[in-house]
Order: sequence, then C-alpha cells, then structure tokens
Amino acid sequence: MNARPSDEELSGMTTNERLFACGLFDRWSAAAKARNRDQMIALLCQIAFTKKGAQEVVDKVLGNPSYYGF
Repeated sequence: MNARPSDEELSGMTTNERLFACGLFDRWSAAAKARNRDQMIALLCQIAFTKKGAQEVVDKVLGNPSYYGF
C-alpha cells in the first residue's frame, strides 16, 4: 500500500479524491449512510480538513443526503 498523500497533495484534491487516495471512501460512505456525524467529521480530519471545515462539509451532506447519494 502506498503512503498517505501529504497534506499539500491532498489540498489540491476534491473531498472524494482525498477519501479515495487515503482508502477511506468506503468508511465515509458507511458513516454517511448511518448519519454518523462524529465519524464523518473524524474521517475528514484524517484527510487534511480542519475540524471546522469538516463540520461544515458534514452538515451540508447531512442537510441534503439524497443530493450527495446517501
């Protein structure tokens, strides 16, 4: 398995690209489907999101889950 991309490399990627690059997309999808806000935030913090930024993304996804495929 390759090493996790650097925060600098991650900063140039979309959220989904970051999740895929770090092998976290399936965990993110499961957390989103379960509406597990805390787990979703924790996963985004692992891919170079600030806690505040992660909270904003998660609240947006959970505010309209069907739009994001959940």
